[in-house]
Amino acid sequence: MKIELLETKHIQEATDLIATAFVQNEPLVSYIQVPLFSYKKICEEMVDRAIQQKMSWVAMKDDEIVAVILCRKAERPLIDKQTAIQICPPVAPILQLIADLEEKSAEFLQLPKENLIYFDMGACHPKWMGKGIMSAINMLISHALTLMAENQSNIITACTNKISNKLWTRQYQAIQLNEIVYDSFCYQDNYPFAGITSSTAAQLLYMPTAHIIEGLAKQKRRSHTRV
Repeated sequence: MKIELLETKHIQEATDLIATAFVQNEPLVSYIQVPLFSYKKICEEMVDRAIQQKMSWVAMKDDEIVAVILCRKAERPLIDKQTAIQICPPVAPILQLIADLEEKSAEFLQLPKENLIYFDMGACHPKWMGKGIMSAINMLISHALTLMAENQSNIITACTNKISNKLWTRQYQAIQLNEIVYDSFCYQDNYPFAGITSSTAAQLLYMPTAHIIEGLAKQKRRSHTRV
């Protein structure tokens, strides 16, 4: 398995992978049954803008993308909220939840944005699920974090599922800046995420450079122990 910088040649395959993985498996997108066709248009726009920022990566196996992560500068979103809603109206409550995570966190609003990198999305190919693919996701994250730590960057991410929460909190000692319980989130007098069982809440997580460096060192020590 090898790592490549996300480039124009990857647009279609990366878009298909992310859209399919989220529609099938991501707690919020799958629960409210966002249509694949329109959601794919959002993903294509995000992948295109991520390529321009040159901090997103793909894992390749046998000339096929098996995993992808989209990262960006905190002050440069990969898609405008209103544009995304125009393209795919069902995502409106998801985008509002993420906006609330950020806008209702005093700590986040006070963070310097110059060296803040946002981990936006990560996904793996459905057919590789259960075949060691998490190692590909972890490999991509480790690669990206190593480069970001070298540039003294800090990391922020909106975490919507238990698996990614476990990775960020256990491996990198992420600091929780905000949390929204799905059952209590109200959007236009409705509770669109009430009843989700795969995860119970979304968190806004922050990792300063020091935590990233320690997490990478911990991972390296574990790999040496296994050898």
